[in-house]
Amino acid sequence: MSGTIHVNYSLQVRKGIWQVRLSWTSEDGQHHQKQKSTRLSEKGNKRKAAAVAEDLVRQLERELQSSQNDGLKTYSGLFLDEMWNWLCQIMPYQIRENTLYQYKRAFEAHIRSYAPFQRMRLQEVTPKVIQGYYNGLCQTLSPNTVVKLHSNIHKFFEYCMDMGWIENNPSERVALPKKHRATVGKAYTAAQAKKLLELFRSHELLYPAVYLALHFGLRREEVCGLRWQDLDLERGIMHICHTAVAVRGKVVRADRTKSEASNRELHILPVHQVFFQEIKRRQAEWQNDFKEMYHLSGYVCTHEDGRPLDPNMLTKKFRQALMDYAERLNPGFPVLRFHDLRHTSASLMYEQGADLKDIQYRMGHSQLSTTSDIYAHMTGIRSHRAAEKLAEVLT
Repeated sequence: MSGTIHVNYSLQVRKGIWQVRLSWTSEDGQHHQKQKSTRLSEKGNKRKAAAVAEDLVRQLERELQSSQNDGLKTYSGLFLDEMWNWLCQIMPYQIRENTLYQYKRAFEAHIRSYAPFQRMRLQEVTPKVIQGYYNGLCQTLSPNTVVKLHSNIHKFFEYCMDMGWIENNPSERVALPKKHRATVGKAYTAAQAKKLLELFRSHELLYPAVYLALHFGLRREEVCGLRWQDLDLERGIMHICHTAVAVRGKVVRADRTKSEASNRELHILPVHQVFFQEIKRRQAEWQNDFKEMYHLSGYVCTHEDGRPLDPNMLTKKFRQALMDYAERLNPGFPVLRFHDLRHTSASLMYEQGADLKDIQYRMGHSQLSTTSDIYAHMTGIRSHRAAEKLAEVLT
């Protein structure tokens, strides 16, 4: 009879976010550790972080016990079978549903179909095998797609190491293609952005969403996921910690963000305070009109009956309204995507002299390179301004 494996945890703060360090000793006497992010900011969330840690402990103990009870059968499992089990049984607790859906699609389309992987056991997947796989993919897929597939495979083998099935991660010793620079979205000028706010000012359904995207640079899932409980108007703080994600025709609302960096706190200025008070007043009027038919959803962006906005509906309605406005009121006005409002927000901050590191935090990018790559097209504006200032000094 296999003994029970006990997992211990400790909490620590890294870059303002609570992290959980898990540790345990396997039956063979080996000590193991792994670290997980709670995605909770440090201030005021220690109890919540402890609750997340306890859930992670229970989850890991179940996984370890299951692996231990399966014995050699699990340890010597087939690569494709074990990766699929990992996607179905482990990853639902680690990533958002829409991300998991993309992981599974990638596995079915590009990993399961690779002939050398068929009937290959975990221990037989070597760096040479993986390198050959990536080299073949580069003939038909973009470098960015290959790098994403590598990220999934790397995470899987990290899990296999945690389980004690393999000693080393074979995906660490491979050469990857150089990623292409991210496609840069379009952006409105400052004058166009002000005009856009004017155009949507009377659109009760979409105006709050447009305002949040332009003033705070929120993604559409963050706009649709923003709740009143996430706002501390007295302290002037907005906590981005809850999202509404469209997945295969349904909306998944959860206390998860796109990444650890996406879980952030943004400052609410006095002008923003006026905006939120106006939205509160408007929702109170709607509630009075609909009475018992009103949905007390608790979200900032809602329909008149209180139902929260759907991300897909938001982007569709925004484009339709913008095309109508451009045709009737302002011929020639650029018709951009809703997501381009986020690009506009970052562009205007950069043009006004904001530091890239500050923009990175505000936009919720995990890495500064992401911010600099996406908004590299704006450096010409700043460079020209710097040249003018230098010329003024020297002449």
